[in-house]
Amino acid sequence: MLKRTTTVSTFHPPGEKRKLSLRQRLRIFTDDRRVEGTSIIIVLIYFLLILLNIVVPEVMFSTNDSRVTVEWRHFIIVWQRAFWIIDLVFLLFFFIESVVRIYAWGMIYLCDVINIIDFLIIFGSFVMLWVVLPYTMAGGDESSLGTALALLRIFRVFRIVRLIVILIKVKKSRETAQLMRQKAKFKRLGSPVERVIDILVGLKRKAESIVERDHVNFMIEAVVSGDLYTVHMGLNDGRSASADSSMDQFLRDGGACETRGNAKKGGNIKARAVKKRNSLRLSASEQLKQQVVDLDGIKGSEGGAHEQGDVLRSLHSRLAHELIWVDTMLQSEPVLAVLSNLDSWDFNIFELDRASGHHPIVMIVLAYVIRLDLDLQLPIDVNNLVRFALALEAGYKHVPFHNMVHAADVVHGTAYFMMQDAVYKSLTALDLYCMILGAAMHDFEHPGVNNNFLVASRHEVAILYNDSSVLENFHLSSSFMLMRDEKVNPFAGFSPEQYRDARSTIVLAILGTDMKFHFDHLVKFKTRVSAGAFEEPDRKDVQMLLAVCMHAADVSNPAKRWELSSEWSCRVMEEFFQQGEQEAKLGLLVSPFMDRAKTDIGKCQAGFISILIKPFFEEWCSFLGAECKVIASNVDENVKRWAEKAEAALGGRAEKIHSRLPWGEPPSIVSQSPVETLDMR
Repeated sequence: MLKRTTTVSTFHPPGEKRKLSLRQRLRIFTDDRRVEGTSIIIVLIYFLLILLNIVVPEVMFSTNDSRVTVEWRHFIIVWQRAFWIIDLVFLLFFFIESVVRIYAWGMIYLCDVINIIDFLIIFGSFVMLWVVLPYTMAGGDESSLGTALALLRIFRVFRIVRLIVILIKVKKSRETAQLMRQKAKFKRLGSPVERVIDILVGLKRKAESIVERDHVNFMIEAVVSGDLYTVHMGLNDGRSASADSSMDQFLRDGGACETRGNAKKGGNIKARAVKKRNSLRLSASEQLKQQVVDLDGIKGSEGGAHEQGDVLRSLHSRLAHELIWVDTMLQSEPVLAVLSNLDSWDFNIFELDRASGHHPIVMIVLAYVIRLDLDLQLPIDVNNLVRFALALEAGYKHVPFHNMVHAADVVHGTAYFMMQDAVYKSLTALDLYCMILGAAMHDFEHPGVNNNFLVASRHEVAILYNDSSVLENFHLSSSFMLMRDEKVNPFAGFSPEQYRDARSTIVLAILGTDMKFHFDHLVKFKTRVSAGAFEEPDRKDVQMLLAVCMHAADVSNPAKRWELSSEWSCRVMEEFFQQGEQEAKLGLLVSPFMDRAKTDIGKCQAGFISILIKPFFEEWCSFLGAECKVIASNVDENVKRWAEKAEAALGGRAEKIHSRLPWGEPPSIVSQSPVETLDMR
């Protein structure tokens, strides 16, 4: 029979039964939820009594003396006698409470200025009580009444000070009550947070200094608030107030301010690669380089032609007749020449776009599938895969930035990060395959405007997804809709378990590309690294790593060498400005950095990189290792160039962008009107 387990409310080392001292027992008692609740109720009642005691005499004091009768004065004295007896009871309670807390907590309690003032006022109230009491309890002659009333006026000042202190204590009591309710909620749910809180409460009781107690209180409040990963940013770094304001608004608009178990390694691609290469211990990047052909050797071969299979295995025999052209293009010398640099961070996706006749997604997806032998390890129908990649390309809009070239670039970046040993060691073939596809899918049918625009314009897509990660949900839904056609489904032939795992990973990764999760990614990632979670990661940790890989690739343009980075900067700013023009046309407030006439491209890029990109890639590259130092260096060099040269860093391109003139982008990128390109399936 299964027995229900309960969580112990106080923390003790396993097997140790501790005998608590009187002070420790009093600490536990004063921290008890019921004691805190009772104290709050008594404080509130006393607050009302003091308020009433101030108001009643005020009526008399505000009345002209000639109209105040002796009977009325006697009534005030009687009222004060009754009140002071009640007051004496409350003062005794508060005095005993203060003494108990001082004994239990020592200097921790007295280090709070409010507690000291409160104790002094309670003590002073006792003194005043014994001074005034003989007059209020006297027979009631005119002299006694006059003296009592005079003392009451003095005592009113004392009461007002006491009232202020009580208001402060009520506020603190409300905060304590809220904390108690949160703790009680977690206890009802039986969540792991309950255990965390219990341990922290145990540490709090052992605290011997106010600093330690404050630190533990901060941890408890952070845990129960649910805001552990919320980042609060101070943007004042020497820029102008207007720049700070614009960046702050930009971050706000973007939202940037299951069973756990070990991942199955049955299909681990590294194990297969090691076996295939005679157990040679090669790094992930070396394995990839091993499949890259020496182009000079190919060119020097008989007839100057290359042999199929020397560079990339041919898919000719496995492709349907109407798709053979894809393999022919993949094996062509211009495409192979570009792909020879695929394992480099400096890979130029624009060259692949031109060499492939504007089929960058098809080429790069197939290149990775073949090079990593994914089609030999997984039941991939290559015809379906090619059709799916072609369908993705057809769905990407001809907008300046979020087009199929960007999608292919993110495929490269995602694969590059996955191939680093710190990540690669934990992945399966299915992980690699679904992330390559996910990167190709991640901006499918992007309209060239952001989530904030769709929400502000009340677009049907924003309504459909309830203003939450609108585009990310749309990309996912639209991409998976393609797979309903069995001839286009790249997961046809996969088991239900494989598909379910792949879909889960893709969904988490693409939803994670929403910039509102940027700092969430960073803080959670740093936390898990500090905890050593990625040494032996469980499935949730692996999926987190994969999501960070895709997000890093998605925002990696500032981490490229200047020639590539500046091109992407021109594209994203052009897309920004087109959105700003649409906002103005619709009568909406133009978003920060999207006013073509007023925005300084250099300041925009410098701020974006400094605040968002640089801190992220410092942590990410530190985790990945020395091989990725060049990425962090690129970020430093690019932000320095933007800061020093501003728009002049772009040469004449900045002026052309401000003037709505082409700055020399490839012909595959044709600017269209945003929003109009967004079609619902």
